[in-house]
Amino acid sequence: MKEQQVIAYVCISICSCKYGLDGSIERSTSKLVKQIRLPKWLYRQQTNQNRIQWILARYQYLNRRLSYYVSYSYYDKKTNLDMSWTSALSKVSNAKGNLTRWSSILRKFHTEWQPTLLCQKLELDERYIKGLQKLHVKQCLLRDAEFELQQEKERLHLI
Repeated sequence: MKEQQVIAYVCISICSCKYGLDGSIERSTSKLVKQIRLPKWLYRQQTNQNRIQWILARYQYLNRRLSYYVSYSYYDKKTNLDMSWTSALSKVSNAKGNLTRWSSILRKFHTEWQPTLLCQKLELDERYIKGLQKLHVKQCLLRDAEFELQQEKERLHLI
């Protein structure tokens, strides 16, 4: 399967909402005022974060009766898939990272302990068996996450 390069973008939404009679903020009356889309690497620069705060302060200064707030959402530019912590795309990337980590741990264990185990077989070592079991669990989790991502793409008609 060919790996897709994820192009992470940030959608920054500045919304306004009214104050209630008791001084609390009513988010049900919120309206979108401005929306900015930036690459994630560009958003992380301090100047762009300051720019967003200045825009927010300008809106607040121009209309003091309203309250303004900023919301952020991360997405992939090519597929428009959500990249929050609970999204299918992040689950796949986390599962691949865990699988790579455990396979390298087992590879390291195999190279370090193979010459020292003169009487024992490597397949009988308890730590090696537990590592193989964890590796198998990580492979199953990756398979499930990829299936969930496939369903998400089909739902969004990307395939």
